[in-house]
Amino acid sequence: ALWLDEINCIVRGHFALLESPLGDRSEFCGFVCVVNEESSKKYDLLVENADSFLKKLPWGKAYERQVHKA
Repeated sequence: ALWLDEINCIVRGHFALLESPLGDRSEFCGFVCVVNEESSKKYDLLVENADSFLKKLPWGKAYERQVHKA
C-alpha cells in the first residue's frame, strides 16, 4: 500500500496450519503486524541477556529446560 512506502515501515505476515496431535482436526491462522523498530531493539537486548536473567530466577536448575523450542 502507498501509505506503507510513505512512512517507511516494515510489515510482516505470519501464517500457519495447526493440526491436532491425532491429525484429525486442523485450523489455519495468521496475522499481519507492523514492526516497531524501537521495541524490537529492546526485545533483542532481552533475548541476548536471557542467560543472565535465567540465573537470577528463584528456582533450581531441575525446573529449567535444557533445550528451548520456538
